[in-house]
Amino acid sequence: MIYGKRILVVLGIVAVLYFAIGSLIYPEWFLGLLWDAKFWSLSYWLGGLFYLFSEHTYAVIVVLVVALALAAVTAKYRDRVWPFVDRVWGWLVASCLLAVFATALLVYRFERRQYESAVGLEASLAQLDAVMRTMGEVDHLRDLEPPIDFHYIDRDRVNSLYSELTPEMEESERKISNHSSVSGKAGVSGGPISGEVGASKDATTESALKRTANTPERECIEIMKFVLSTKRSNYYTQGGAWFMERIFRAAREQWVKAKNDPNPPPITKRSLEALRLDSPPTKEQQEQARQRSEEHSQDFKNEMESLAGVVIVDGQFSIKQLSQDSLVISEEYSEKPLHIVFRAVVPKVSELQKMLAMHSTRLRVFGTVVKPYGKDGIIELRPIAIF
Repeated sequence: MIYGKRILVVLGIVAVLYFAIGSLIYPEWFLGLLWDAKFWSLSYWLGGLFYLFSEHTYAVIVVLVVALALAAVTAKYRDRVWPFVDRVWGWLVASCLLAVFATALLVYRFERRQYESAVGLEASLAQLDAVMRTMGEVDHLRDLEPPIDFHYIDRDRVNSLYSELTPEMEESERKISNHSSVSGKAGVSGGPISGEVGASKDATTESALKRTANTPERECIEIMKFVLSTKRSNYYTQGGAWFMERIFRAAREQWVKAKNDPNPPPITKRSLEALRLDSPPTKEQQEQARQRSEEHSQDFKNEMESLAGVVIVDGQFSIKQLSQDSLVISEEYSEKPLHIVFRAVVPKVSELQKMLAMHSTRLRVFGTVVKPYGKDGIIELRPIAIF
């Protein structure tokens, strides 16, 4: 019992010193611990200890040395210290509890607004992180949900492409057989003569389940979704969107790198001034922007010159009659840094022929690149479907 009282007093004194000194070093953390239900969070405690050990290493060492000195003094004068503690241990424990409670009230009184601001900033940073990680990403698969009104579709090529993507041993029909047997017996007896007659009958039922055949339109939708989801096709809207996607991608990479940097650069007055929107860019920033622009332009040119395979082009197409049986559709994809036009020759089907009077209309063309970008600035497509 005596040792239990002494342990309570020692723990009370340690708690008072911990909360009092800690509240001076990091008051916002202690407000969360005492007033925001973080007391039972192990990760919160570990985060606080890591902060003390990493940011206030020397202070922790000084506290440990002082604690060791106090323990030595207590051991030396234990004949005076412990009898005193045994007599007034209740008052000492109550005083420690009162001191902790007073510290909690003072922390709440003076640090509540700063804590709420810090919590709001943390939530804003979490939202910013979610935005930065998805910034500029466009889910074009959502644009390919049925129903889709196809103006033109090359059924033979769609069937050929679909057969390449369909598993070789795809189950197209399943037969289910059900066999049953019915039997019966009857007995007859009369005087010294008796006999038994038996009969049986077998029955077999069979049902077939056939896979519903896809239409060429449905197969075309599945092909487009497949090539986009597996990164086997690009989706082009306009040249400016291509550059914006690269800028957003670079921003996402820089954000993730800075967020995961174990040793971030210190915040200085110069770095804060650089974040001001009204401050002019420095020569270093201008040079970096010029280099990035040149790199993006070169990447754009390389991609257009090596373009191959199937693509989807979404834009404003002009429609003109090329011959009695064919039309030519073209979209001015980019003006700068390269003048690029997507062009395709299609049969003169009735749906597209009706659009000749409009001269220009919004279309999406799914097709194969037959000629990449060259000196004439034209990328030729062989259309598979137009919708």
